[in-house]
Amino acid sequence: KTGDSSCLKNIKDNSIDYIFTDPPYGESIAYLALSQFWNSWLQKDINYEDEIIIDPYRNKNYDDYATRTQNTYKELYRVLKPDHYMSFTFHNRDLNVWKAILDACNNAGFILENIILQEQAVSSGTQGINRKNTLTGDFVYNFVKKQNAICEKETVENAEEYVAELVEKYIAQNNGATPSELYEYLIPLIVKKNAYTDNKGNVISVENILKN
Repeated sequence: KTGDSSCLKNIKDNSIDYIFTDPPYGESIAYLALSQFWNSWLQKDINYEDEIIIDPYRNKNYDDYATRTQNTYKELYRVLKPDHYMSFTFHNRDLNVWKAILDACNNAGFILENIILQEQAVSSGTQGINRKNTLTGDFVYNFVKKQNAICEKETVENAEEYVAELVEKYIAQNNGATPSELYEYLIPLIVKKNAYTDNKGNVISVENILKN
């Protein structure tokens, strides 16, 4: 079936064995726009208003993206059987987008089990041209549905200082590093520690930390 992932009304509570999904990458890829050709060919009507995306030209901002993402993961939690798993694959250098996805999972009630980097078998054209600066795989997040479980979040007071220390330590131990290697090392630690904001509550920029 195709339809709105935030309204899975045809699926019963606690009825799904396993969920694997690939959430939209913020403003990186306009999936519905890319589907225009085959939707026209198949004569399908698409509701662009309900798309989960960041697109300033359509007044779809970060808050809209975060709200729609929250609604979707609440539905995924509802339909999944207790003690069963949901996985998703994701990477994006914008921590605002990471935070929206992870907050949605946590608020729905999912418990993070682990994060695994899945290397790609074949590099894309972009990765071939800019190999050192491009992430060469996807992080796979595995969550479990534990009803009535208390999700205790680890946090750091100043994510900017925390990430900067991690970067310096990694570079020293490995005698240098590419941006891709640093992201692969940093992202799981940032997620596990909820290290998204500085001491003023602003979402940090890993790009700026690496430049500094």
